[in-house]
Amino acid sequence: MAVQRGANHAPLKLSVSTPERRHSKRSDVPFAITPFEIFQTAFHIL
Repeated sequence: MAVQRGANHAPLKLSVSTPERRHSKRSDVPFAITPFEIFQTAFHIL
């Protein structure tokens, strides 16, 4: 059981660490998110 829990938590930690690393690079994130948000806003307006 303990080994299975460790194996189950490992991928969760990896998946969580990836977004945290992306958020740490705020210089790259806004350029990637902003155009997408603008596209969504324009789509809702149309």
